[in-house]
Amino acid sequence: MNYPADFQSWPLEKRNGYFAEGAAEYRRNKASEARRPTLPPRHVPAYERELTVLSGDQLLTMTFPPRVLMLAPWLPEKGLAMIFAPRGVGKTWIALSIAHAVAGGGEFLCWRAPRPRRVLYIDGEMPAAALQERYRAVFSASGIERPPRIFAFWRPISRRTDCPTSPTPRLSGFSATPSATPS
Repeated sequence: MNYPADFQSWPLEKRNGYFAEGAAEYRRNKASEARRPTLPPRHVPAYERELTVLSGDQLLTMTFPPRVLMLAPWLPEKGLAMIFAPRGVGKTWIALSIAHAVAGGGEFLCWRAPRPRRVLYIDGEMPAAALQERYRAVFSASGIERPPRIFAFWRPISRRTDCPTSPTPRLSGFSATPSATPS
């Protein structure tokens, strides 16, 4: 804090007045800042923020961290996977089993999850009772005592067709928030 040059020679009352004025000015500034509307930061897509053009030589000489697998040997972190098959051949069974193995740090078929991870399973079409029945079977076959606490389900629940017997649990610790309800 910058004091006037002769501050040390001021009487105590004058010094206290100087500090009181400074405190009052500080409170006025804070009050005017509180009244100003704050705008959310403008969203800038990642491709605008971090676009880097590399030559072939640069790409070949760069060192990148190894890709971590969530389910070895094929499901990487920050990767994309799709299950495609005709109706009725077991896509939901496979997806539930993979999600359960990743959440519990377990195995499914010959694939292994090195450690437990948070999983949010999103379903938009299967009746809640059928999903419950299938997950119960996947869970029972896994041989663990209770479902992983880091495995959560999100699905729209219709009071007319689905009748949940317990309230929907909060998804604490999950950063994914559905922005729209699937039809």
